[in-house]
Amino acid sequence: MSQPGPWGRETPRWSVPVQVGSVAGITSRARRWQQQGKRVEARALLAPVYGWFTEGFATIDLQEARTLLGDLGEQRPRIC
Repeated sequence: MSQPGPWGRETPRWSVPVQVGSVAGITSRARRWQQQGKRVEARALLAPVYGWFTEGFATIDLQEARTLLGDLGEQRPRIC
């Protein structure tokens, strides 16, 4: 059985979604989107990937991802 992956492709449920090294590339893309003003898209890309991990939080890649998620903050609608 499969489920939608983060990029809309089908991902087998049993597969490992991301290797720790891949987090660096995803974090880089999310940072670029943040700089382009695409904060919601950046968080939507990075948050689920970060959430897949249950260990390895001492690695530089996951620390940088966590820091960027903190910078992006929780996305709440602005009240004008």
